[in-house]
Amino acid sequence: MSKNLKDVGKNIYKNCREKCESLKIKLQEIFKKYQKPFVKLGWRMVSTIVLTLTAVSTFVAYAAFTEPTAAPSASNQDFSQNILGADNGDNSFSSSNVTANNDGSVIERLEYLAGLLNLPSQADVKLTTAYGNENIGTLTPVNGATSALDATASDVLAGKVFFGSGDTDWTPTVGTLAIFGAYENQKNGIWDDWKGSASSQNNLASAWANNQDQNNEESTWETYTDSSLSGSLVATGEVKKDTRTGLYWSNCYDSTSGGNSCDTAENSFVLNGVVSDADDGLDAEGGVSVDFCESLSLDANGNGTDETDWYLPSQKELMQSYIDGSANNIPEAARSYWSSTENYNSTTYAWGVSLFIGYTGNYTKSSSYYARCVRR
Repeated sequence: MSKNLKDVGKNIYKNCREKCESLKIKLQEIFKKYQKPFVKLGWRMVSTIVLTLTAVSTFVAYAAFTEPTAAPSASNQDFSQNILGADNGDNSFSSSNVTANNDGSVIERLEYLAGLLNLPSQADVKLTTAYGNENIGTLTPVNGATSALDATASDVLAGKVFFGSGDTDWTPTVGTLAIFGAYENQKNGIWDDWKGSASSQNNLASAWANNQDQNNEESTWETYTDSSLSGSLVATGEVKKDTRTGLYWSNCYDSTSGGNSCDTAENSFVLNGVVSDADDGLDAEGGVSVDFCESLSLDANGNGTDETDWYLPSQKELMQSYIDGSANNIPEAARSYWSSTENYNSTTYAWGVSLFIGYTGNYTKSSSYYARCVRR
């Protein structure tokens, strides 16, 4: 036991003895003042009670702070030695499995009380600040968990990602940067996306030919293919994913046996008299483009399973895709595409967006424009 702890015990013992002597004097004064009720007990009996109380309290105070009489064995370490004296100098201890050896040390008694109250040990409290390891958020995280102040991408367990699952996952090296970091570069947008980006500012010819992100502010786009698609009136098998928003984008509505071109003839947003006014993102549900997306069955992520939850994107989803680099990443971007967003003042109009230059305008639903379906 440390010298400081022994000194604390001695001071408590001294204070306790002084208070007990003071109690004895006060009891004597009370007895003298109210001696008649105590006549039958007798002065000697009262004195005996006072002295007994003094001895017992003094013994308890002193015993609680005496050194353990039994030396701990190598296989059964004293808890006080483990926590107070065996720090290896790097915030680690010589043993991670300490067993009480019933030697009566005050630290062992505190450990016993902590167990009764279901309190965490010192090691548990230290590790609950960690993340990226198993059992984080409990009192028993895995040994070696890294402090939140020191955590890096390598602290995330293999196969794990931040924040749940699905299209909104953030990976430690890509996700956070893709969601936040890229927007900082938009202030440097001296080139527009009309094929005006390039691998270097001095080579606009390369910019036009290679469709590269000159301003380094675009999202990362992934490509998936559904090779089972063929025939007419289906989307082509190529699917693009905007990793910033998590949206999968189908290719154009196509009537050329699965080719890569877009066909305007089949993309009219012609109103057939059935219009929903619900604010569900699927207004103008009678339109050909909306019907097409709602009935689309397409493998979005290349896992061999066709998804059927495709829908016609909203105006802002189309605008966001332009911000994220659709002009340089989606085939046939040089078109205006229907959105599911109607004009508030006249439901015979709906909004369309150019994925090539970012322009958005509202058009009568009898007009012919292109359609591209999305899913999350």
